Amino acid sequence: SKSIVDLMGGEVTIDSELGQGATFTFRIPAQRGTEASGPRLAPGVNWKTLRALAVDDSADVREYFLQIAEANGFACEVADGAEEALRLMGKENAFDIILVDWRRRGMDGSELTRAIEQRYGENTVVIMVSATEWSGIEQEARAAGVDGFVPKPLFSSLIVGRINEFLGADQRP
Repeated sequence: SKSIVDLMGGEVTIDSELGQGATFTFRIPAQRGTEASGPRLAPGVNWKTLRALAVDDSADVREYFLQIAEANGFACEVADGAEEALRLMGKENAFDIILVDWRRRGMDGSELTRAIEQRYGENTVVIMVSATEWSGIEQEARAAGVDGFVPKPLFSSLIVGRINEFLGADQRP
């Protein structure tokens, strides 16, 4: 750690007391950036009309999707299961992007993706979300109709980047 901090022109200090523990502190010269890093919603897409659906049986994950959508200014609905997801989609799919958890109770992600494809056709973009390694599920997921993948743990930048990619938007560096 000291070598890295030294290379960055900084210093490391230690405050230690026998039997109480130690606190290590480092200081480096840095400037606040002028722009946020990571993928942002690309220009040229009307983000106010984008509608996403996130299907996950974890309430925390569903809440996280809602927070990402709110922070980025697009509409998102959530469902805890396949029946609720298909009900929200209605007779005609009203969603541009559907994020589906791979391993779920009841109908799993591949089964739900097949149901979406049968009901709404190939124009529906389905992104698989999973903690499972993509290489282990890619063949089955692609056969079911999955268009892309986002790994767990979830990061806003990955989700926004995938949405940009599937809407054909240019990515900003």
